[in-house]
Amino acid sequence: MNKNNFSQWASQSHIGRILLLGLLIIILQFPINSIEDLVVERRATESLAVSEVQQKWGQEQRIIGPLLVLPYQKKRNWHDAHSGAKETTSETKRAIFLPDEFDASGQLVNETRYRGLFEVPLYQASVKLAGFFSGRNLKEWGINDEDVLWDKARLVVMVSDARAIQKQATINWNGTEYYFAPGTDDSTSNSEGYHVDLTDYDGSTEKYTFSIKLLLNGSKGLYFAPLGKDSLVRINAPWPDPSFQGKWLPTSRQVDDDGFSSQWQIPYLGRNFPQRTQNYPSIHKKVNSSLVGVNLISPIDNYRMSKRSIKYEMLFLFLTFTVIWLIELMAKTRVHVMQYLFIGSGLCAFYLLELSLSEHVGFYWAYAIATLAVISMVSAYSYVVLRTGKRAAILGSTLAGLYLYLFTLLQEQNYALLIGSIGLFVMLGVIMYITRHIDWFKITQFPAAKNEPSE
Repeated sequence: MNKNNFSQWASQSHIGRILLLGLLIIILQFPINSIEDLVVERRATESLAVSEVQQKWGQEQRIIGPLLVLPYQKKRNWHDAHSGAKETTSETKRAIFLPDEFDASGQLVNETRYRGLFEVPLYQASVKLAGFFSGRNLKEWGINDEDVLWDKARLVVMVSDARAIQKQATINWNGTEYYFAPGTDDSTSNSEGYHVDLTDYDGSTEKYTFSIKLLLNGSKGLYFAPLGKDSLVRINAPWPDPSFQGKWLPTSRQVDDDGFSSQWQIPYLGRNFPQRTQNYPSIHKKVNSSLVGVNLISPIDNYRMSKRSIKYEMLFLFLTFTVIWLIELMAKTRVHVMQYLFIGSGLCAFYLLELSLSEHVGFYWAYAIATLAVISMVSAYSYVVLRTGKRAAILGSTLAGLYLYLFTLLQEQNYALLIGSIGLFVMLGVIMYITRHIDWFKITQFPAAKNEPSE
């Protein structure tokens, strides 16, 4: 087959046009990739704006405490090698105790701030920690009472973003009110938080009750460490889309459009760290891994939804071009490759419209407006290209069905794969049914060579 025959076959035969349309779909991936890169860029810009607000307001809050820190003197006797005299040296160490009973509650109040176009969900948490410590006897560790520095006892509460506290934090310790001071203790891994010096503590009482109130700003999530032999954690918020996290799921929860309430009951035996230690850093990682709480996720992430919708763009191009080609084939009309290009470009513009509008009106409205705009434009253009309103209606209806199908896929997280596979199966079946009488041998033949006139 000479060059002229191949050119004629590629431009006039149906198989040649199919190959050209395949090449056109590949070419249209360049603008699609640019739009996908734009989604990533806008999401990075949003993340930066959200992070700036959260850093100034308060970040994710992780609360570990209270811990009872008891300093003591560890004495060591030794003999001087030169004089033979007996010498005694002492070193200050710290024993760390966890509460016997621990009850933590967090009541969250939502607040929304804006940085430019971007919405930043925040919260203010009213936190209450209650429970009791037993009187401490250190003789089990070989420590005499006279070696314990009782007046140096300290209660420590570690908070991941301590600067976000909104008012003076207080503790009711066995009926006595104390004010917290900033900082924790060297023995608690230098974590952020607060402490109170228990100057009248002597460990002689059987039970020391505590009640702590904190008012904290935060964002993203709130977590508590279950420190007691019996631990009860409760978190409530007027947020309809919580994501419960941590080593344990809530023992009970209730979620509705008005918010959620959740409760954890965690037994001592389910943890992997002791109630007391002389080396807190050795169990700090285990305590951190035991945190339970909730993330306040956004119900609709515009950029995630936009990126998910772009994943189906090739299917849209393929099916739209297939419908136009079948109309060409059955109605014996012709559509120029440039007209295919314009229609394909319109389908690509959908994703740009969807992205830009979602930053102003939300994803659902953006999707509806972009869908209506693209279907209207393509249907109006195809009315001229395909020469009848019926053919334009067929193409417009196909696009409407595709966009409705895509919206269903975006809505469903658990059944997206099932719906997607069934949809593709049905689409393939429809195409096979419509083309069942086409003589593929006939339409794939090369055009007959024409005799060149002799000179």
